[in-house]
Amino acid sequence: MNFMKTNLLAIAMLLSVVAVNADETNGGRSVYFNVAKNGTAVSNLGWNGAIYQHDKDDFYACFKLQMEYGQNTKADETAKYFSNSGSDSFVVGPKNTGGTTATTTDISGMNFLFNDTFKSTVTLKPKMQDFIADFGMYVGLDEWLEGLYFTSHLPLQHSKWKIGLTETVSVAATALLDNHTRPTGAGTPYANVEAALKGDVVNGNSTVWSYGKYTADQTETRIGDATMTLGYNIMHKEHMHLGLGVTGLLGGGKKTTAEYIFTPAIGYNGRYGVGGTADFGVRLWDKDENNQLVVNGNVSVLHLFANEQRRSYDLTLSGDMSRYLLVKKFGTTTAHVHANTVGNIDNMINIGSLKAKIGMDVVYNGNLTFCWQMNNMSLDFGYQIAGHTEEKHKEWVDTIAADTYGLFDFVNANATADSTDAVTGIKINGDESVGTETAVLAAGNAAYIVTDDLNKNSGLMKSAMQHTVFSALNYSWSDNEWMPSLGVLGSYNMSGSKNNTANNWTVGFQFNFCV
Repeated sequence: MNFMKTNLLAIAMLLSVVAVNADETNGGRSVYFNVAKNGTAVSNLGWNGAIYQHDKDDFYACFKLQMEYGQNTKADETAKYFSNSGSDSFVVGPKNTGGTTATTTDISGMNFLFNDTFKSTVTLKPKMQDFIADFGMYVGLDEWLEGLYFTSHLPLQHSKWKIGLTETVSVAATALLDNHTRPTGAGTPYANVEAALKGDVVNGNSTVWSYGKYTADQTETRIGDATMTLGYNIMHKEHMHLGLGVTGLLGGGKKTTAEYIFTPAIGYNGRYGVGGTADFGVRLWDKDENNQLVVNGNVSVLHLFANEQRRSYDLTLSGDMSRYLLVKKFGTTTAHVHANTVGNIDNMINIGSLKAKIGMDVVYNGNLTFCWQMNNMSLDFGYQIAGHTEEKHKEWVDTIAADTYGLFDFVNANATADSTDAVTGIKINGDESVGTETAVLAAGNAAYIVTDDLNKNSGLMKSAMQHTVFSALNYSWSDNEWMPSLGVLGSYNMSGSKNNTANNWTVGFQFNFCV
C-alpha cells in the first residue's frame, strides 16, 4: 500500500508540473488543433490480466482493436478561438469613427471590398466529428529478458469538421466600396460575408484567396501518429509491476497548409518525436483470483521535432485578425513614389501566409485506471490528463517579397504615394478607439510590408490541456488460451485551457486477444 501511495503521489506531482504550461488563448487566431487523438487515452482497457504477466519466461503477444466515435460539445466556447470579439460572433461593418459606434464593428467591411454602409453579424458554431480505429499491440519479451516488453499503437482517423458559419445582414451591400475609394475596375459586390470569406472570386481587381478561408466543410482520413515503446519492468511481481520505457512517435498526420481556418488535424501535423514512458500496476484488493480490484497507471512525455508548416500571420502592430487587411501591390517605383496599377489589390491573407519551421517542446499524457474484475466481467473507470506546450517558431522558410506590398489607403486608394496611414477597422484587443487609428507596420519602411512586420505568435498553436473521464465494461473468456475480450467504452473530454482544445464525448468498443 505504501508503494502505491508513493507512485500515485509521484505521478500527480509530474502532471502538476507539466500542467502549468497551459494558458489562455487570444481570440481570432489562425490555427487550431485538438490534443492529438492517438488511441492512448484508454489503451489498456480489456488488457488487464493479459499483459505484464509476471510468470512468463517466453514470448507472448496481445492484440487490440479499439474503435471510437466522438463529437464536440460547447461549440460557442470553441468559436471564441476564431473571433476577435471575445464571443462566438463578430461584426463586419463600417469602420469605427468613435462615439456610439466605437464598439460595433470588429472588422471593417472595406477589407472584404464592401462599401462603408454594409453591416453584418457573423456567428460561428464549429462542429467536429471524429472516428478513430486504434490498432494496438503488446509483446512480452521475457524469453530475452524477464520484464522486457514492447508496445505499439497505430491509429486510423476519419474526421469531418465544419466551421458552422451563419450570418445576419442588417445593411445590405449595394456597391463595391464608395466611388472615391473603390479599387480600379471594381465590379459586383459580394452578397454577404459568408460569400466574401470563401475568397474564391476575382472581385474588381482583387485576387482569389489561397489561404485563411472560413467556409467549406472539411473531411480528412489519414493514419495518425504511430507510437512505439520499448520498456522494462524494474519491479515485476504477482501483485504489482513498475516499468520504464523509451517511446518514439512517427507523425502520420498532414502538415498544416493554412488554406482553411478550420480543418481536421490528425496527430501533431506530421511531426516526429521521442521521449519516455512509465507504467505501473498494483492489485489493491482481492477476494480470490476471480474477484479483485487493480489500479494501473501510465505517464508519457515526448519532445516533438520541428517540421515545415504553412501558417497565416497577423501584423504585429495591427492586432488580431489584421491578416485580413486589404493591401496593394506596387508597380514601378521611383524613390518614394509608387505607381499603383489595375490588378494590384489583394488581401493580407495571401501575403502573410508563409512557410516556417515550427516545433513543440513537450507532449504529455497520463492516465489512471481502476479495474474491478469479477469472474469474466470487468468494469474499468479512470481519469486522463493530456496536452502539449505552445508551439515554437524556429525559422522562416518563406519571406514576403521585398519592396512589393503596402497597406491599402482607402482615402487615396490609387494614389501614387506612400501608404503609411492605411487600413482601419480591425478591432485591436477590444480597443474602442481603433476606428480612429490606422494600421501600422513594425519593421518595414514607410511603404512596404516585410516579413519582420509579422507577429510570429499569431500563427502558432498555444498550449493546450485536456481532462478525460472514462469507463468501460468488458467480458473476457479467461479460460480460453487466447484470452479474448470484448467491451464497450465511453469518455468525456474537457478542455483544461480555455478554448485551446474542444470538449467532446466519445463512445466505442474494443476487442483483443493474446497468443
